[in-house]
Amino acid sequence: MQEMLINQKEKGVKMPIYCVDCGIKAKKIYSDFSLMNGKIVIKDLPAYKCPKCSKIIFNIDDVAKAKENFRKALYESDASVDFERILSSDGKNLTMRIPKQIEQSLNLKKGDKLLVKLESKNRIALKIAT
Repeated sequence: MQEMLINQKEKGVKMPIYCVDCGIKAKKIYSDFSLMNGKIVIKDLPAYKCPKCSKIIFNIDDVAKAKENFRKALYESDASVDFERILSSDGKNLTMRIPKQIEQSLNLKKGDKLLVKLESKNRIALKIAT
């Protein structure tokens, strides 16, 4: 399934959306939009689907708004979850298991790369490598 973004310039005006490949009028649906190679999924975003080729078309303004809402929820929320982990060893290196809740919410899989940053003497940060 292919995805693409469009920009509807006239706000508040309902304009039909046509598939750029087939030229057929697309039908309004709700579809999931993926970020960071599927590591973050925004559920049920308004979209359009071509009935012939199944291409999914998202309005760029809807995507931008959803990204901003996600960013606010993630970084500006008072809600935070802390997990205490015990370090293990694989023989030469210290290892840490990532909690299932974090694995599932970020859609992490074996083989994904993380960047580890030493921020201070008592703080490290993990970032998903893109």
